[in-house]
Amino acid sequence: MSKKNLSHELETVKRQLAVSYGKYLFLPDADIVVYKNCHGNVIKIISIISVKNSFRERGFETTYWKLKLMESPVTSNIKVFLATPDKDNEISYLSPNGRPRKMRIILEYELDGLYFLKEKFEETDKAKHFEEIVKDIIEISEKVEC
Repeated sequence: MSKKNLSHELETVKRQLAVSYGKYLFLPDADIVVYKNCHGNVIKIISIISVKNSFRERGFETTYWKLKLMESPVTSNIKVFLATPDKDNEISYLSPNGRPRKMRIILEYELDGLYFLKEKFEETDKAKHFEEIVKDIIEISEKVEC
């Protein structure tokens, strides 16, 4: 989000997402922010979606922000999802020893959902096809009271 000329609504979203580091505030890694406009002015953030094409050193960035959001009662209810095509198959499949890779285990454990933009991958309750993200967000948003 740009700092200039934000509408009141987007300014409220920005403030409700901010993570405090003492006198500094930072926004988490969020490519998409899903929120509910309640009664014209109260904003309830439902979730953030981080999109990663590949992982390399950035594999745990999204989990870091999920943990930071959980530290504050203001942001602890925000669901954090990761969407990826996983082009290099870094987390899509089991490792050669038949176990999930370390990064996959941590992503599934810490995040609220992992959505793959590909046809074939190892599915679980938290690792799903990208098409399911809309259904999951609608289900979560119906539970959020204004």
